[in-house]
Amino acid sequence: EAKRLQHETVYAEAWCAMQGGQSEAVNPDGTRTDCLTLGYAIEADFIDKWYEALGQSMHYAGMTDRLPGILFIIETREQCRKVVAAASTIQMTVYRSPRYGVVPIRAWYVGAELCQRSDA
Repeated sequence: EAKRLQHETVYAEAWCAMQGGQSEAVNPDGTRTDCLTLGYAIEADFIDKWYEALGQSMHYAGMTDRLPGILFIIETREQCRKVVAAASTIQMTVYRSPRYGVVPIRAWYVGAELCQRSDA
């Protein structure tokens, strides 16, 4: 596993607070949703673990009767390569909710400014 600048929960809790969500919400099966808002069950993870976050977000959505969401954390410019893989896979993935029907998975990014082109 890559060396991290900060623990995932530092990013997740700060972001969740800004959204007015509940951090570390306990699900009926004992798992924990990183951020639970009125509409979304959000898994927070580092971008290089995007494939794990995808499954977890759908699981948490089912546990909480919310829509699935993922907060991706980007700490270095080198990790920006993973954004394309994550975004394209998520774009092709839908979640089938008994309440909402077929819906896309929403993604947010912390550190996305590192991936902006800088030609200066």
